[in-house]
Amino acid sequence: MDSSIQIVKKSQVFLWEDGVSSITFLSEVPTLFTTLGQIQIRIGSTLYQLSNGNVMFLRPNEPITVQYKGDIAPLVYQVGFEYYQLVEYTEEHIRYSKNHDNLPQSGWMTEFLL
Repeated sequence: MDSSIQIVKKSQVFLWEDGVSSITFLSEVPTLFTTLGQIQIRIGSTLYQLSNGNVMFLRPNEPITVQYKGDIAPLVYQVGFEYYQLVEYTEEHIRYSKNHDNLPQSGWMTEFLL
């Protein structure tokens, strides 16, 4: 039996409005971002560069701004999920509870996935 499970809550491609090159929002669940271009992500006072194929993690309830420069809006993918940890396992019950303690800090990035 797995001691943790992850459940996808939201997956989407950003829809940029014409003439708008930034989006500010608050994520309610842990979220992963990736892009097929170049974007900047501001978390608090820190500005991150996210490039083609990198993946960035964001903890819930942190306001962020995603922006791009140039004439063509890049594809930006967002996957929100919930992380649950096993807290009880008996013959009668299996119980998981939401747990963000072991998740990375906002701004954590992978190397290229492509």
